[in-house]
Amino acid sequence: MNNNIVYTHTNPTTNEIFYIGSGLKIRRLAYDYRPTEWYKEVKTYGEPIISVLHEDLSKDEALAIEEQLIRSTGRRIDNTGPLVNIMFGKHHAPESKKKISLAGMGNTRKLGVIES
Repeated sequence: MNNNIVYTHTNPTTNEIFYIGSGLKIRRLAYDYRPTEWYKEVKTYGEPIISVLHEDLSKDEALAIEEQLIRSTGRRIDNTGPLVNIMFGKHHAPESKKKISLAGMGNTRKLGVIES
């Protein structure tokens, strides 16, 4: 089925795209399973402006376009651009895997618990 989209979240204050995602149409509105920096951005600047770039895609097409857009735009995690995305689509970059591994060492928090 071709019911996937590729979308962006844009900072309403700076008009800078800070997140690129893909999934079913409802996903663009969801708050769950976002990078920590995404939550910080929304808490600081307010609700993002959501734009659908591509629609009526297969899951594989959407993931491929999402990955290409993330790579070409750049991510904050590796100082290549403005995106808070951790992964390139559904794939972690090698430098991200290392940072995630180091950050998780000694972490005893349970998944799903939000700490403030």
